[in-house]
Amino acid sequence: KSSADSMPLAGGVLGLNVWVQDNDLFFLIGSPNCLDENGMQVKLGLVRLRIAPVVFAKEFRQELNLAKSEITVAGKTEDGEPVTVRLWCDVFQPVIRADVAAAKPVEVAVSYETWSSYDAMFVNGGLQWVKRLAPVNQRRLANVKAQGMTGFEKLVLDPLSNLTMGGRLIAPGLTPAGPGTNKFNGLDVKTWTLKTAQPVTKLDLRIALRMEQDASLDEWARKLSAMKVTGQEREKSLAW
Repeated sequence: KSSADSMPLAGGVLGLNVWVQDNDLFFLIGSPNCLDENGMQVKLGLVRLRIAPVVFAKEFRQELNLAKSEITVAGKTEDGEPVTVRLWCDVFQPVIRADVAAAKPVEVAVSYETWSSYDAMFVNGGLQWVKRLAPVNQRRLANVKAQGMTGFEKLVLDPLSNLTMGGRLIAPGLTPAGPGTNKFNGLDVKTWTLKTAQPVTKLDLRIALRMEQDASLDEWARKLSAMKVTGQEREKSLAW
């Protein structure tokens, strides 16, 4: 009925909460490397997959395969045509994969949704979002002062300084469908949506993530773009 009923999925430094609600497939993206200004672990956002015609209202099945660390969500259209979505996370780099397979062409809309202060933009047929923490964390300075450690603050690394978090969502055949607003668990969220330019029988959705203390936003974006997805990641992750 909600994210409280979600199924867990993990790989490498990523952890997802996956569920289907009102015929949409959702997953929250989490990582121990994603922290807010207070040093609290927070989500990188929410991804929603909407498939038309509706496919999860008939013969719905959601299964976690522990041995393969993947979730398969399946259903059928009103005409009885099967559609399957397979979710998994790369073990060796922070990449989420969602593979959609349909017996007959379907339309797919993919939305990134956030209630936090992430900035998003459409880039090269995909979507990129990012949040960057300040170079100096004022709460940390106050804590250092309160504990009488002012003379030692430069000797202790600050894991929040310039921490830059976000990702890029891409898939062949997706085009921007515009920004918007929505509600999630009572929170106001900002949304950005991509959709298939025409109905498809397959969609290879990739979400590459980066959570590092890069020197600048430009450096973060360059290193995110440089992440390689060759098609062999699945075999390597399964072997691991």
